[in-house]
Amino acid sequence: MSMSDYSMNDMVLFVGACASAVVGLVYALQKSKCEEIQMCCCKCKRNVEAVIKDEKIKAGLPTTPIPKDEVKKLIKKKPNLILEETNKKI
Repeated sequence: MSMSDYSMNDMVLFVGACASAVVGLVYALQKSKCEEIQMCCCKCKRNVEAVIKDEKIKAGLPTTPIPKDEVKKLIKKKPNLILEETNKKI
């Protein structure tokens, strides 16, 4: 089989599928919360806390722990408040 056996549509489809696979893999690695990622001969150690902090900032959540007295004030204002760590109503 030579390259002349394939049409331009076949080549575009093949390149598009490969590019989609690479983009999907990079997206999954970006969203991963693993501290150490190893693939083939590449190894990466990253700061997961920075990823979590960035997600909290985008979601509008506080990035530092809330003092207990502030939590009590929030509970009084909003009795149906759901805590992030426990996912239980207070």
